[in-house]
Amino acid sequence: MDPEVDLIDTPEKQLRRIFAHVTGSKWLRRLCGALFNRPDAKQTDAYLSAQELKNTFKPENDVDYEWVLRQARFNYEQLLSSNEALDEKAEKLIALFAGGSGLLSVGAILKLSEVNAYVAMCWGIALLFGVLAVIVGGLVRFPKEAMLPPTAEHAVLYANSHKARAEVRFIGQWHLVCEFLKIRNARKADGLKLAFWLGTVAVIVLLVSFWLAFATIDQSKTLKIKETISMASDSKSEAPPPDPVPEVPVDPTLLIEPQVIHNTPDPVRFVEPQTIQESHDPEE
Repeated sequence: MDPEVDLIDTPEKQLRRIFAHVTGSKWLRRLCGALFNRPDAKQTDAYLSAQELKNTFKPENDVDYEWVLRQARFNYEQLLSSNEALDEKAEKLIALFAGGSGLLSVGAILKLSEVNAYVAMCWGIALLFGVLAVIVGGLVRFPKEAMLPPTAEHAVLYANSHKARAEVRFIGQWHLVCEFLKIRNARKADGLKLAFWLGTVAVIVLLVSFWLAFATIDQSKTLKIKETISMASDSKSEAPPPDPVPEVPVDPTLLIEPQVIHNTPDPVRFVEPQTIQESHDPEE
């Protein structure tokens, strides 16, 4: 191969580097392990190291391993209870976001025609993230391969094979089971974190949609009031002028100035009273 040609950075080499970077990222490996159990838990370095310890562990005669056995049993019980707690949390997340997504879908169907495009888009995004949270929680809770301590049959074989040191040889078995549970719990925790954040994004987007809906309602009320005022003003400006009052012809005789009649006493009626003097009739 020509070294000069090999140094040329072609688009194909760039795509290969991007693909290697994405597939080799720690976040993607944790995500695939949490959702799809890939790579398998038994193919991880921690499990292979524990399996090697189980196969190579040889107890020494002068060492007291009783406290090591107690510690191994305690670790197993703690990891088992942690696994059960993670399963319960996954069930609660599934129930919570499944119910919320169902209510949101029903509300969107009933009120989709009454909201604007931004609120409808927020509802769609919130519903999408809610459904993704339910799917991730279901994948976390989905039954996968489990690993338990050896059965009684295997314990009998151990006792027959290793005699008095058989229980001490069981330390490797306890460690292997604990490492498997530790890997499973870590992957379940990663999946629950992803489901939680997906659900949190759904809730945040839903709250934003409510804010947009209330803002739109206030804005629509203001626009309706302005439209009503503008329509009223337009109707007033465009109203036809009132019909002119027809002129009624006036009789010129009615326009004569009225005579002023003074209130004077009537000379006929107000005659000075005559004074009648009494006279003596001579005949009397």
